[in-house]
Amino acid sequence: MNEFLNQDLIEGVNGANFYTQTRATLETHTVPTSENIKPIYVNLKFKDTPINFKDLKTPKQIVELVGNTGAKLSLIKDESCDGMLLISDIETKQALNPLISSSKQYLYEKGFTEDEIQDMLQENDADESEIVPFVTALIKEEYAQQKFSQNTVNNSWENIKPYVRCLGDALGVDAIYALSQSTAKNWSKAVLKRVFKTVAKKMYGPIGVLIFTIEFARCAS
Repeated sequence: MNEFLNQDLIEGVNGANFYTQTRATLETHTVPTSENIKPIYVNLKFKDTPINFKDLKTPKQIVELVGNTGAKLSLIKDESCDGMLLISDIETKQALNPLISSSKQYLYEKGFTEDEIQDMLQENDADESEIVPFVTALIKEEYAQQKFSQNTVNNSWENIKPYVRCLGDALGVDAIYALSQSTAKNWSKAVLKRVFKTVAKKMYGPIGVLIFTIEFARCAS
């Protein structure tokens, strides 16, 4: 994931607050008409120090922005936002390919075939990149269960709790709750498919996965 976070995938566009400290419309900028380019709108919670969004290039920089300024990311258009991030679906998915491959390998080990993975994606009208947050949730829940079963470290829950909470914030508590109802070794394909359906509803393709990665990395850091 660190390699993905450090890739240049973002073109930042300033809001008027970079110049005036007031929230107004974005600087003159034409969003490309290509359906592969998606804008992410940014609203800053703390506005004392203007941010030059043009300096933002990597997901890691957005993680730091969110952590330092209380920024909120949204796919919903907001002309009064403090800045905008333009991101290519295609480039983002290409950057996610190593994570997609490792996520598939995890599902193979859980008994899924490639055809079953593709059927699951098609049933949920989901992009292949959306298995990344799904598998992230499975791995973290499995790790949490292993720590609890060992029951050797008194503060094990305190070490695990931030990751579980962050996954709940990013994916929704329903997905995490469903996984917690049985041990990882007893997860059936039917249960995992239901969890994926919940996750897929929140992702919106590679750009949604990018936002998940940013928010999870910020929360769990």
